[in-house]
Amino acid sequence: MIKVRIQFLVVLLFVLVSSDVFAQGYICAVGGGSENYNSWSDAPYKWIVEKSDSGKIIILSYSTDNTNWLPTYFLSLGASQAYNKAITSQANANLQANYDELKTASAIFIRGGDQVRYINYWKGTKTEQAIVELYNEGKVIAGTSAGAMVLGGYDFSARFGSITSKSALKNPFSNGIDLENNFINLQTNLLFDTHFIERGRFGRLFSMILKLKHTANVDLLGVGIDDATALCIEPDGIATVMGSGAVSFFYFDSLTAYFASTIDSEYGVARLKCDQLTANWKFNIPARTIHYMPPSARVAERQHQTRTVNNSILSNSATSFTNLLNSLYTLVGSTSGYKSVILTHPGYVSKLDSLLNYLNNALPQYDLISVSSATINDSAIAHKVSEASMVMILGDSTSRLEVLTDSLNLLGATLKYKIQNHPYNSFLFFDKAVKLQGEYYVDNTDTDALASYRGKMTLKKGLGVVKSSIIQTNPLEDDDYIENRVSALLWGMMRNNASFGLYSNPYENYFYNYLTDGVGSIGYNILISIDATQTTHVDSSTFRASSSIGPRQVVAMNNLRYNITNSSGIYYSFPMRVLAIYPNVENEGTEIPNTLSIANYPNPFNGSTKISFSLPHDGEVKIYLYDILGKSREVVNSQFYEQGVHEVQLELNSNIKTFTSGVYFVRIELTSKSRPTITKSAKLIYLK
Repeated sequence: MIKVRIQFLVVLLFVLVSSDVFAQGYICAVGGGSENYNSWSDAPYKWIVEKSDSGKIIILSYSTDNTNWLPTYFLSLGASQAYNKAITSQANANLQANYDELKTASAIFIRGGDQVRYINYWKGTKTEQAIVELYNEGKVIAGTSAGAMVLGGYDFSARFGSITSKSALKNPFSNGIDLENNFINLQTNLLFDTHFIERGRFGRLFSMILKLKHTANVDLLGVGIDDATALCIEPDGIATVMGSGAVSFFYFDSLTAYFASTIDSEYGVARLKCDQLTANWKFNIPARTIHYMPPSARVAERQHQTRTVNNSILSNSATSFTNLLNSLYTLVGSTSGYKSVILTHPGYVSKLDSLLNYLNNALPQYDLISVSSATINDSAIAHKVSEASMVMILGDSTSRLEVLTDSLNLLGATLKYKIQNHPYNSFLFFDKAVKLQGEYYVDNTDTDALASYRGKMTLKKGLGVVKSSIIQTNPLEDDDYIENRVSALLWGMMRNNASFGLYSNPYENYFYNYLTDGVGSIGYNILISIDATQTTHVDSSTFRASSSIGPRQVVAMNNLRYNITNSSGIYYSFPMRVLAIYPNVENEGTEIPNTLSIANYPNPFNGSTKISFSLPHDGEVKIYLYDILGKSREVVNSQFYEQGVHEVQLELNSNIKTFTSGVYFVRIELTSKSRPTITKSAKLIYLK
């Protein structure tokens, strides 16, 4: 009898604790998009009606300019009553009559618009009180777009205007990313973002959860909901994806690592967990695990090989193209006897004037080849490609260059043999040709704004310079094609079972290097890579929009790992499958915090810069300069110094020195007989 009573008390205690841990009511967060009969919206909106016991639904807004379409739609799905209600000011939101009316609802639905108005008008009022009380009483609280974004424990307020992924990733700690945590607050430590894939908002959601993690040690679950998609959450925290697109869950776990920097705006986050799920998948929000996989889920078979050529550079930046060539020549050594070949397509040659002027002065031994039906089987051209130490592939049209991936023609066969059998060669890809570096690439991303939504994107074979990879260009450009570009990478990885994905951003440059067996950025660029080696199951949308030729090209993939940084001192390592610090540039030995320091000014610099360092005690000081690969370029200084602050001059503008523009590292070593050697490093940016 005592044992039974103890068990009963344990169960009762669990129920009481659970009532605080889990939610009380129901939430339906809709990612935006137009609702329609017999379409994507029927499932989530019917769910709202069912969970409200077909009762009264009040549709709230801060605007009086609303049609009756949505109330009529809810009525058609079985609601006993549905109507619009506008609460347009804080005074209006504090009216007792409005509070009393709202408390008669079985469900509240908040329209889209501008979330900062909801916060400014309703925060701390009887309207907010009524919404929270209804939720705690087990009722349904739903919203779409901005109306969904205010339902989490934290909300992106848009107090300083909206923010794009590009801006957010450059500096996640800026004031523009303003997060409100004292409004409605239905789900603690959860943040919704909407129109997610459609508007390429993965970068800003990442930046939001990073900012709170780094500045306040708040561990958020970021939930990105695409348009025409909804996430419906039960009181126990089990959430079901409904609709045409995907819901992405981003969060830190035990494998996630954060790279701190002495520069406030620099960061690196390795292995950020992401589960991207499509319709009928279920996610356990309290446990942060996938709760249910539908029968449509398929077992994933991942490829892991990434061994490639010696050096490969991707460039979307015309302004720094020649600097990239300089950097590559530095990697491979002297250009004496060095042969290059440029492969491009008709119509693009006219855009190469500045490049050709540079090559005529710096590298006379190059051949410019226009790829066409007349040249792809020319044995003399194939021989030039075979003999070249560097192959540059440039163009703004993948369709005009795709013949290079076909080994049935002589030029394509030569490239294939060169890539597979001569790993010491170097490759450089520019503009849209960047996509060709991967084993496959997704085409038709920049020709039809609705290609992804209507199933029109295609998967094509690339050159495979980096195996098991997909590369997608321009994912952060806020234009009509952003939905295609963002969805293309994971869709291509799913279709090809690729284990590695890279977003190549405009005006930014990336290189693969054999020595580190990884990919990094050149300069202060944003590196976004996706590791799918732990993905076990995949799925895809089956929704077909009007005028489509196939289902919406959005996928489900579990156990994704995002690696994101804006630091040029960090790269993605293929063997480790994680972000890493470039070798030989980090601290070695036993470092004593806050005692040895080194810096330079000005930085960036042109020609010369002063290196300032402070010593905690007397000793022998050696200062080394390294390039971005960790190769020692020269000893800047080596002599005895007393305790204190000192300066030395670094000159890089001498005619006898072959330094190119780019990122370098300076490292100081302090040694004395009675103390351990301590070191410190700093990053320099040389603009020639």
